[in-house]
Amino acid sequence: MGLLRYSIDLTHDGSCHHEAGIPPDEESLRYWAAEMERADGLLLGRITYEMMESAWRRPNTGVWPE
Repeated sequence: MGLLRYSIDLTHDGSCHHEAGIPPDEESLRYWAAEMERADGLLLGRITYEMMESAWRRPNTGVWPE
């Protein structure tokens, strides 16, 4: 059986709202990008999946942005 790691994004008051609080900076974006690269899979709720799915689909042009 493999190792299971998880993370959850919560504020100190228990909010999961991704647009509330301090906006992300370069350091936090690098940190979470590295964490996502280490993941073998993601478990998302419907709303989070719907917010993220457009970033995972190849654009109509067929070319990924930089």
